[in-house]
Amino acid sequence: MHIKSLTLAFLTLLFCACNDDVNFSTNKVLFEVHHVNYAWGYTNTGTMIDSAGYVYTFDISKNDASWKTSDKNDEISETDMKNNLSLCSKTTNQISADSLNHFSSLIVKASQGTLTEPQTVMADAGMTIYAAYIFNNATGRYKKVLLYQWGDVQIRNTSPEADEIADWLMRLTY
Repeated sequence: MHIKSLTLAFLTLLFCACNDDVNFSTNKVLFEVHHVNYAWGYTNTGTMIDSAGYVYTFDISKNDASWKTSDKNDEISETDMKNNLSLCSKTTNQISADSLNHFSSLIVKASQGTLTEPQTVMADAGMTIYAAYIFNNATGRYKKVLLYQWGDVQIRNTSPEADEIADWLMRLTY
């Protein structure tokens, strides 16, 4: 009996340790759609979805100096992400728990996909980025997962999970 208790305790600790780095319940921002265009005037708008399924929109076309972007490793601090979320307006839309659970469960697999080489395919369309985020409790940083980039320069994440999430985000935002 004592060995079973120790084994159970060890497995519980092991499971908790493995899940410590990726915890979607503390992952305030899960998804982002961000459109930037410099042609024929400047546009910088988008949508964010948080872990409760609330949908936020932003238009920082007039003042994007306050918006924080991810670093060269596609990471952004929790503080900077909170700053960005504070620049958003909460909409009356909320994603259902079932949909949110389904699509957030695909993020880790999507993060394992490879990205295609950037291809210049348009001019003056700007760029729309479809992304997901994984919050790392150990570092206090969000890792940006590029799902799809459309517009002047296109990049695709080859993971089937990335395609599924990006298609869902496209349906939600257009």
